[in-house]
Amino acid sequence: MIETTTFTETFAVTADNPLLHGHVVYGRSLLPGVGYVDLVLQVLARHGHPMPEVELRDLAILAPLVAAPGERVLTTVAGRPASHGGWRVEVRSRRPEDTAEVLHAVANVRRRPRVTFDERLALPVEGATRRTTLDEIYTWCREYDLQHSGLMKLRGVVHHRPGDWIAEIELAPEHQGSVAGFLFHPALFEAGLLGGGVALGMLHGDNDGPGLYLPLMFEQFRAAGSLGGRCYVRVPVDSVRRDDELIRLVVEFYDADGAKVAEVGRFVAKRIHAAASLDVRGDTPAPAGPLPAAPAAAASPGGLVDVVRGAVAARLGVAVDGVDVGSGYYELGLASADLLSLVAELEERLSVELSPTVMFEYRTVAELAEWLATQVPAGVPAAAAEPSVPAPAASPVTPAASPGGLVDVVRGRWRPGWGWPSTGWTWVRVTTSWGWRRPISCRWWRSWRSGCRWSCRRR
Repeated sequence: MIETTTFTETFAVTADNPLLHGHVVYGRSLLPGVGYVDLVLQVLARHGHPMPEVELRDLAILAPLVAAPGERVLTTVAGRPASHGGWRVEVRSRRPEDTAEVLHAVANVRRRPRVTFDERLALPVEGATRRTTLDEIYTWCREYDLQHSGLMKLRGVVHHRPGDWIAEIELAPEHQGSVAGFLFHPALFEAGLLGGGVALGMLHGDNDGPGLYLPLMFEQFRAAGSLGGRCYVRVPVDSVRRDDELIRLVVEFYDADGAKVAEVGRFVAKRIHAAASLDVRGDTPAPAGPLPAAPAAAASPGGLVDVVRGAVAARLGVAVDGVDVGSGYYELGLASADLLSLVAELEERLSVELSPTVMFEYRTVAELAEWLATQVPAGVPAAAAEPSVPAPAASPVTPAASPGGLVDVVRGRWRPGWGWPSTGWTWVRVTTSWGWRRPISCRWWRSWRSGCRWSCRRR
């Protein structure tokens, strides 16, 4: 089904937001990658699409959302109809001094029948051959300059069993009240990923080199309900795949009673080798220019080399013959965001569906072209490059002075009487598919959602 509605919502993020304040990587406060999942789900729910009735596909994190002390980063979530049905959702941000927005994450969203899960986890967890506390995992994370505190530091233990790893985790007592502010709590989500596999191999001497893994991709996510303040996270051992750049795993979530409430079909994390990887301002890759004309028939290995080589050259802004087909993409000067964008371009040009992480698996032009030769039907011409359709631009937002303006980001709550549920995010302004806008203090949001034209004013 092709959707026709678009939506844009903008909110403010600072380093004092409890998600960022409690998640510091290489000295920088940044939004945990799992936070994008909850953020997109909340925006969808506000537009009449509850969490159990949507599926997130290929949610890719292109650049971290970093907030320095004292900065107010205006962050926009925009959705537009996708050609395959559902929506294409993008998360962008801009600071007052920025000349361009930074694209942080993209996702495809589909409407689905309300999801239910029949699986249950037998409790208490038995059969563990080893147990690892979350405190041990946090200690290991600190060695790699990932600091957890406040809301983002949980209590729990990981049960190592022959067939799976199960993280039994809960929010600290002083943070149990934050449950109502999120649809899928980022603190529980992140702790479950760390305990369920991302940190365990490295923690127990199975590391293949220095570096920290941070989220790159959620290939499929569905949830029937929230996690509450305590939950279990299960990772089947046979789902875990790790190399020198990526770790992949399947993740299942169970509530405190052992009922399954959510699953990630495949989660992908990427190794971060240095703090420079987090400097997204002033070094954001420039948009690719027009791609050179492709050969008439692209499916031959030689033709595919030309297609991939031309796409890489356009992204780098260099001549095609300046791209060494045997060099790694990072050696050529591409960043992770470039690789994810190039996959989408190649899908359009070759009319073939590709895994968003394919360029991380086939790491040179030659390797990728050889593999593509097995996927692209013989004689299929490469389509001419089409300009990308920009996401709806966010309306300029002037943050109101306190009081009567933005909600305090440390609390992340609405003031009583504003007529909207509590949320973990600080909302600023909303644009509907009809283009009407209203301040966050509007008391008529239910009518407004169906086309209200009240002349609203900020308090």
